[in-house]
Formats: sequence, C-alpha cells, structure tokens
Amino acid sequence: MVGSILYNILTSTVVAVYTFILAITNNTPEHALFRSIIIFILTFLIMYLIRKALFFVTKTKKETLAVETYSETSHQDGQSDQNQEEIDHNQAAEQVRTLLQEEQQRET
Repeated sequence: MVGSILYNILTSTVVAVYTFILAITNNTPEHALFRSIIIFILTFLIMYLIRKALFFVTKTKKETLAVETYSETSHQDGQSDQNQEEIDHNQAAEQVRTLLQEEQQRET
C-alpha cells in the first residue's frame, strides 16, 4: 500500500489534538476528549481508505504500463502477440472465472 500505517496514526493524532484544543474552549474536558477520540477514529479510517485507493490506482497503472511495454517489445521483435505461457495463464484465469460464476449462481 502507499505509505505506511504510521502516516494514518500521525495524521489522526494531529487532527485529534487540534479538535481537542478547539473543543476544550467550549466544552467540558470529558466531552472534548470524547470528540477528539471520535475524530481520531474517523480520520484514521478516511486516511486508510485514501491509501487503499491510491494503492489500487498506482497498481493498475503499473500493470497497464507493463502490458503495453510487453506488447511493444513483442511487436518489435516480430514475435507473436502471446507465447505459450501467456495462453496457459489466460486459460487458467478463464477457468477460475467460470468456477467463481458457478459458485455465485449456486449461492443465489
């Protein structure tokens, strides 16, 4: 994943402390602490989702670039579009998809 969980904790802590400082001026310390804990949890979860989305986007871009690069090199070398290993992988992937679809149909 992009970054580490330390970024989530650090960002959440900063936001929670900031929330506590703002809330303590108008509320009791217990209520301000409760608000800051809730904000810490929400910020942590939001940061986690953002990191997960960034990981998915960067992973997809890397895979696309790898496929494009492979296609260009195989066309330049005069090789066929797919070698035997790729055909085997595609067949295996298709079989897995078929099995998953059958299992989903059985569950519904």
